[in-house]
Amino acid sequence: MKHMVSLLLFLSLFSSGPCRAQETPGHTIVLDEKGQPSSLQEVISPGPTLIIFWRLDSKPSREAVVHVYQNLARIQGKGIRPVAIATSPQRAAADFLRSQGIRMDSFYDPGGKVAATYELGYVYPSLLLLDENLRVQGQAEGGGASFDTHLSRLLERSGNSDHRPNWILGGALIVIAALTFALSR
Repeated sequence: MKHMVSLLLFLSLFSSGPCRAQETPGHTIVLDEKGQPSSLQEVISPGPTLIIFWRLDSKPSREAVVHVYQNLARIQGKGIRPVAIATSPQRAAADFLRSQGIRMDSFYDPGGKVAATYELGYVYPSLLLLDENLRVQGQAEGGGASFDTHLSRLLERSGNSDHRPNWILGGALIVIAALTFALSR
């Protein structure tokens, strides 16, 4: 039995890790400003993409999308494409962006399916940093005074090309502990 536990723990190192998506993210559909559907895979650029999820009826969300736009040069300077995804009605969200002079790619997510796919919950605004394969590189939730801190941390993380998920280290430590225990008996 103890050998079976050790083997299972060892094999856990080579698993794909925790799956964050409830459905295949690339097949999740969003609508562009003209109401045309696009898959999330089509929205994501050939490099990393920073998605801001926001709601028109949330003041912190409106402030956050303006803040992202004000930091557009900083974000794009890191090779990241910013994208705004609103869960508010499409026309109203597009009108708000235009009234603020915000010119960045924006989409409408009916029912919040993209946010649900990545298990973000219902906190708006939320930031999600994805690589070109739709893998999560970082995320942050909430607006207000801490929003710039969240944004800065995600931008720092994007520059780390040697990003390793924490579950690898955790799994390695569990395996070492299990093997040490098994061998000591």
